[in-house]
Amino acid sequence: MIDNIRIHIKNFRGNFDKCEKQWESTKTECYKLYNHEGKEKGVFMLLEYNIKNNSLIIENSIRKWYNGGFTLVDLKKKSAMKTFEKIADALNISVLDLHEATFTKCELGLNLMVKVPIEQLEPMIVKYSTYQRFCYEGETVGFLGQDRKLIFYNKYKELIDKNDKNKKYDKEIKKKVFDAFNKSNCYFLRAEVRMEDRQAFRNSKLGHINNIGDLLDCYQDLYYLWTKEMSKVILLNKLVMSKSMNSREYMIARVLEAEGYSSFKINCLEKSVANTKSILSKDAESVIRNYGSKKEYNTQKFKADIYRNLKNIKGKGENLDMKTITKILFGKLEDISYNKK
Repeated sequence: MIDNIRIHIKNFRGNFDKCEKQWESTKTECYKLYNHEGKEKGVFMLLEYNIKNNSLIIENSIRKWYNGGFTLVDLKKKSAMKTFEKIADALNISVLDLHEATFTKCELGLNLMVKVPIEQLEPMIVKYSTYQRFCYEGETVGFLGQDRKLIFYNKYKELIDKNDKNKKYDKEIKKKVFDAFNKSNCYFLRAEVRMEDRQAFRNSKLGHINNIGDLLDCYQDLYYLWTKEMSKVILLNKLVMSKSMNSREYMIARVLEAEGYSSFKINCLEKSVANTKSILSKDAESVIRNYGSKKEYNTQKFKADIYRNLKNIKGKGENLDMKTITKILFGKLEDISYNKK
């Protein structure tokens, strides 16, 4: 669940004996703390030590640092706790010191097994709240907001392509496993909610999460937050024209079918005045929801895949309430009952 993160320790009382110094200045020292795979794999936590303030910033992917750089395994609560214990031990500080450390950026992500090829799925992901959609090199789809981002990409392809560039891992065994999944119509979508700062947590009714200890204590809430954000994602597949459509729905459906959601947004939504834009946007969502082909992959099937993945995670020991997950995904649960301290 937790992946890339930026941690701040105000009063650093450890040392860097197990780290490799990268550079130093009169004010700052920079180190790399490599993971168990060794320096040649290039997986590390980046450490920036402020000499004057005796403060330390730790950042990078703790998921990769703990599990390895060529893996689909996500961090559950127990493995996240072990990760921070290992980092504390490597820096010769107490776990309590690390738990009391604050954080800014925090990425919440899962590798989802879905039932449709990712290259087919990504173009369908057209809307999330009012956030600006972007597509990077035709492979990464995301939505940009002021306090968070949603990012989706083909995790299998990312791992293989990255390894082809740096040749750090023997990919053949992994490739056979991935290919076996693909032949079984199982594909891996990386779905991330990137929280830009702690204000993003406060805006999501998680203001009680202020430090690393809070993140671990409230790990269940992170899954609920991630699920809530994913539940707002809308997929556009083939629309089925119906006699039950009114003239407005028919017009919207025709435009969406002919031009796609991006063109609809540019040519229709963005040229509308505020009140009209809001109504038109809701009408378009209604058309997609009510007249999308039920035979093809759609928003509901995407939510069903999310549910199956989370149920599998629960089955492997994570403390998740599946009734709450169901309400978030398929019902109306505006105020999740987070586990506040």
